[in-house]
Amino acid sequence: DSTGTTMLISNYGSGNLASVKLNTDGTLESSTWSDQYPTLVNNQKPHAHHATFTHDNQFALACDAGLDRICVYRYDAKNISLAINDPAFVETVKETHPRHLTFSNDGRYCYAINEKAMSVTAFSFDTLSGELNEIQTISTLPSGYKGEVGSTAELILHPSGRFLYGSNRGPDNLVCYKVDEESGTLTLAGHTSTGGKTARSFGIDLSGRWMLIGNQNSDTVVQFKINAKTGKLTPTGTECPLGSPVCFQFIPSELRSKNLR
Repeated sequence: DSTGTTMLISNYGSGNLASVKLNTDGTLESSTWSDQYPTLVNNQKPHAHHATFTHDNQFALACDAGLDRICVYRYDAKNISLAINDPAFVETVKETHPRHLTFSNDGRYCYAINEKAMSVTAFSFDTLSGELNEIQTISTLPSGYKGEVGSTAELILHPSGRFLYGSNRGPDNLVCYKVDEESGTLTLAGHTSTGGKTARSFGIDLSGRWMLIGNQNSDTVVQFKINAKTGKLTPTGTECPLGSPVCFQFIPSELRSKNLR
């Protein structure tokens, strides 16, 4: 969370969400809270995939790719506790499999990338009630695409709030959308090849100028420059080998220390 005292853990196999308290020295205490998701009557099994806090630290949201739900919790940072919200979740279309989500910079909109449906869904988010309402679903694939469909993976908003990026495994490209900051809706801006195989995860540096893309099955990390005006990605020619890269995190300079590598 924004105070650095609580970490959320989504457990894909067991289908639950847990919270862990962080000590001031960075060590972790035992989990003090969890929510076990149910197996539904149609034998849909839970697969908690991703969780994050809202910008104002009032709520936590979690994607369950197995139940086709985005679950909502109220968060009490002072007492480091979570409680199921009312409404407790929003359902997506069956077998869309919401995988990752992110918020607009003002917190009024939420975006979820759907692993199986190859799409991104935009929601309005009520910052008082925690209620999500769908406003748009848009494909992550190029128009008329006839190749291997595959699945989606990562979803990241550019620091400017003007562009939203998602990765497609199969086509091995990144989709870029322009974000209407007033309505929250998305407009396709283009696709860029990741220069490798199985584009799983990527990361944008804190300045918003650079992107690193991990190609999991070709064992490479490829660097791209981001055009601040258009969102377009241009390969820099820098590529490094790395076994099965699947996640990227950029650390602010003020958090670095001599002991951190």
